[in-house]
Amino acid sequence: MKKILFLALFALLTSQLCAQRRAAELIGVVDFNALVLMHPAMVDYVPSEKSFRVTLNQVQASQQAHKKSEVQSQISALKSQNNAVQARLIDLRRQYERDVQSLSADYTKKITNVIATATIAYETQDYNLKTELREKKYQREAEMLSKQLAGGIEAVANLERFVSKEGYTSYEDTLKRFALIVNEVKQACMFVAENHGMSVVMNSSSDRLAKSLLKQQESNLNPEFSYRSILFSQYVPPHENHPQFKNAVNDYYSNIVDNTRIWLQFENEIINDFYSVLPRGSIISGGSNITSEVLALIFKQHKINENVSKAITDMFLNY
Repeated sequence: MKKILFLALFALLTSQLCAQRRAAELIGVVDFNALVLMHPAMVDYVPSEKSFRVTLNQVQASQQAHKKSEVQSQISALKSQNNAVQARLIDLRRQYERDVQSLSADYTKKITNVIATATIAYETQDYNLKTELREKKYQREAEMLSKQLAGGIEAVANLERFVSKEGYTSYEDTLKRFALIVNEVKQACMFVAENHGMSVVMNSSSDRLAKSLLKQQESNLNPEFSYRSILFSQYVPPHENHPQFKNAVNDYYSNIVDNTRIWLQFENEIINDFYSVLPRGSIISGGSNITSEVLALIFKQHKINENVSKAITDMFLNY
C-alpha cells in the first residue's frame, strides 16, 4: 500500500514538474540590448560621435548646412543673453556686498561712544532688520536671475544636441534610427516567439549589463573599433569543404567572435544616451532563450554572410 502511495505521489510530482517545464518553455528569454547592438544597421554607428555615419548627396548636404547655420545663430543669440544675465548676477552680488558694508559702517558709527544700553539695543535691532531685508531682496533677485540663466544654458545645450557634424546624423535623427532598430528587433522577437508558441518574451539585458560594466571599468573602447569590420568580414569558405584550412578558418571566425564580445562589452558606452527607447524587463526563472534565433532571423533579413552569421549567433547559445 505504501509503495503504491509513493508511486502515486511520485507520478503526481513528476507530472507537476513536466507541466512547469512546459510552461517555462512557453516563456522566451532574449538579451534585447545585445540584439540591438548586433543589428546590421549598427555598423554605421560611431560610439565616439554618439551618432550614425551618413553619406549625403549635394542637396541633403546643402540642407544640413543651412539648418546648422540657423541653429548656430540661435545658439549665439542665446549665449549672448546668458552672458548678459551672468553679468547682472555679478553686479547684483557686488551691489549687495556694498549695501551690507554701508549698513555695517552706519551701525558702527551710531553705536560708537554710546553708553546707553537701550540705544545700543535699538540700533542693533534696527541694523539686524535692515540687513535681513536686504539679504532677502538679494536672494529673491538672484534666484530669479539664476533660474533665467539655467533655462538659457539648458536651451543652448538642447540646440547643440541637434547640430550634427558633417557626415553624421543629428541627435534627433540618431534617436529616430535607433527607434527603428528597436522596433525591428521587437518584431523579430515576436515572430520567433510565435513560431515556438511562446506567449511571453522576457528581457535578460540587465543581468549581462551588470557584468559588462565591471569589465568596462578596466579599459575603454578603441575609437577605431568598427562593428562593420565584424559583420562584413571577408568571406571565408566553410572549413568542412576545405579540411586543409580548418585551423586557419577556425581562428578566423574565432577572431570575429572575440571582436563581437568586445563590441557587446561596451554596451553601456555605446547606447547609454538611448536607453529611453529601450524596453525594460527582468527574467522569470527558466524560459527558453531565443536570442540566437532572433539574431539569426535579423541577419538573414539583412543578407549577412551565413558563415559570419553562424559564428556570431552560435556565440549567443552559451553567452
